[in-house]
Amino acid sequence: IPDVIKEVVSRIRAFELIAHQSIQDISELGIEGMKELEICRVEGCNTMLAFLGSQMPSTPVFKKLKELYLCQLQHLNAICQGPVPLDSFARLRRLAVDDCPNLTELLSWKMAKQLLNLEHFEVKNCPRVKEIVATDSQSTEAGKFLKLKILELEKLGGLNSIHSNDAFEWPELQKVRIDQCDNLFNLFLSRTNAAKLRRIECRRGWWEQLTDKANLEDFCYFTD
Repeated sequence: IPDVIKEVVSRIRAFELIAHQSIQDISELGIEGMKELEICRVEGCNTMLAFLGSQMPSTPVFKKLKELYLCQLQHLNAICQGPVPLDSFARLRRLAVDDCPNLTELLSWKMAKQLLNLEHFEVKNCPRVKEIVATDSQSTEAGKFLKLKILELEKLGGLNSIHSNDAFEWPELQKVRIDQCDNLFNLFLSRTNAAKLRRIECRRGWWEQLTDKANLEDFCYFTD
């Protein structure tokens, strides 16, 4: 990467990568220098396989990033292909993923643990995603999204679990919106692990097939 580009990258706070047709992951642009980046949008980059590839730096990345948008990435199969250095994405507040038809891996359990400040999480039009937070069979520790307030899931035909462990904690979760996720039969949400939950927006037919809706009826708002 030319030094002049490195200099610009080191100062930017907002960055959009639109319709780039050769990049495979954002690391190719020198992410070690993106220390001030707060908002990032990647859209229409059809050769991108992952936002972060397997060749990860040893030091934290995107420590100041607050908003990340990944849209219309036709060959994206993972957000992060390898372990992410501790304290990466520490300030991320909003994560939105839309129209990534080959995405299969959304968040690993370890990655989810690092999103300490995530408040709004939106996933749409990703038909191959099966689980929002992957299960870690080797860990006995309960996972949690400490500050997540809004979870929106739409047109995820392959989704069968948000997280397959009802010990997962959502202490600040207030609103969940589910639309056209017809293979999702369990939310694993309760008044215990999501004590501040106040609203679940969904279609009537989907709600009727839900198997764990006991004690959640008061929060349900039908959208049809």
